[in-house]
Amino acid sequence: MSKHDEGKILVKNQPTPDLKRRQLLKASAAAGFTGLAGSAAINPTIALAGSHEIDLFRIAMWSGMPNLDPEQNAIRTSIIAQNWIFDPLVFRDGSTNELKPYLAEEYSFIANNTWRFRIREGIKFHNGKDLTAHSVRFSILRRINEEIGSPHRKQWGPVVDVNVVDKYTVDIICNSPFPTITAYMPILSIFEEGYYSDNSKEFLALNPMGSGPFRLEEFKPDDVLKVARNDDYWGQKPVIKRVEAPYIGESATRVAALLAGDISLTKCDAQDFDRINSSGVAQMTAIPGNRIVICCFNYEMEPFNNRKVRQAINHAVNQQEINEVYIKGSGELLGGPIPSTVFGHNPDLEPYEYNPTLAKKMLAEAGYPNGFKTRIEVVPQWMISGMEITQALVNYLREIGIEAEIEVRDAGTLSGRITSRKAGPMYMLSWGGNSTFDSDSYIGALLGKGAWSTSDMPEVDALVAQSRATANSQERLGLFQKAGEVAREDAPWVFLHLQPNAYGVSLNHNWQARADEMMPLWYTKKV
Repeated sequence: MSKHDEGKILVKNQPTPDLKRRQLLKASAAAGFTGLAGSAAINPTIALAGSHEIDLFRIAMWSGMPNLDPEQNAIRTSIIAQNWIFDPLVFRDGSTNELKPYLAEEYSFIANNTWRFRIREGIKFHNGKDLTAHSVRFSILRRINEEIGSPHRKQWGPVVDVNVVDKYTVDIICNSPFPTITAYMPILSIFEEGYYSDNSKEFLALNPMGSGPFRLEEFKPDDVLKVARNDDYWGQKPVIKRVEAPYIGESATRVAALLAGDISLTKCDAQDFDRINSSGVAQMTAIPGNRIVICCFNYEMEPFNNRKVRQAINHAVNQQEINEVYIKGSGELLGGPIPSTVFGHNPDLEPYEYNPTLAKKMLAEAGYPNGFKTRIEVVPQWMISGMEITQALVNYLREIGIEAEIEVRDAGTLSGRITSRKAGPMYMLSWGGNSTFDSDSYIGALLGKGAWSTSDMPEVDALVAQSRATANSQERLGLFQKAGEVAREDAPWVFLHLQPNAYGVSLNHNWQARADEMMPLWYTKKV
């Protein structure tokens, strides 16, 4: 029973690893998922011939959205919604997962650690102002401004300045090649300088304004977002006239709304997969993505400053059982910090052996023969079957003498506690790496001095710095794999699994899951 290089470089995306994709696809198919070949490509210049307009499309958000200023939060549901209101310079093609120009017509690395972007002409913000190179400069400088305090700022650390070459050309000056800059750009929103300079942070948190395919109608934090189609949009105009995105925290409630026809799309927990597929009104759609599920330790809180304690807990947890019971075997067990779908994965790292006897022995050697008491913080909606997995961890810990209590948090609170290094002593986290598919946004964000880290790993910090100083992909791969080895040994987290991107969608819409977890809605239509 379970216990539940210099010179001009033509820009090309880093290859997305495919080391275990077949296994993931097989497991996902066995779990009852459809749409695993990927979603329709998003091409802003191609119209949807024969599409019928959709008056209202409702998406139930699984995690609260405390605000919609891209520089005031990094919660996935907010990032998804911001993508409706704002445009990025670069986006990911949903069918190939490759990076492609969007607001930027073209871009290149032109030497001296400088990236040049040529911006499309004729694009307007929702307030009628022109989007130009000055808008791009303002937006990037806002992201790296320490006073703004963006949760993305550290990941953009290599950027030193942004120079406007002409009205539609901008140079981004870095202190290193910054090879991942384009991978970070799909979630870099471009702002209208006047609007975002004249209004307060508090106002901007609730009143976003961009150049995207939808305009804001109404936003109530952690409650509901309503947007309307931008009929003057420069790109492919969506067939959807209005989108409503209510927050519904409980998976069972979201599924009930989906099956009743009250919503058309949402994320679901594993226990609902079969019910959705057999409903006759909806189906599951999923794809291997990049979201890892982990339980983190705060090194500043005893006894988690003791490596042997952290390693012991990893040996106490049965990863395989959690995968099989709570996500129907559709996950990939983590042997290190980087999953197989992300550049920098180390295939030589094996998951920790499940061995409670060894775990007890290690705890005794660490000075805790009788265990101890601790706490696990969790936002259940951040992962598939989040509450059930957290409770399973509590049960595994009890077997080796550790009594853990669960404290449920809302998304905004726990995010703030993590980024201020106050979360813990243990806390559950799922992380999609800002959809970069590059180790920089995992190792550089979640470990050592990373913005979402509560660990102390100077060796990893040094490896991250080296990886950002070279554009050679093989050098970067070696550095990331070394960092993975260090992280596995240091055990900053309980390594759990890579979960699939899994959603329930009504049968009368063609929406399919994307590897990058985004919901751009340009291509969604009736079927």
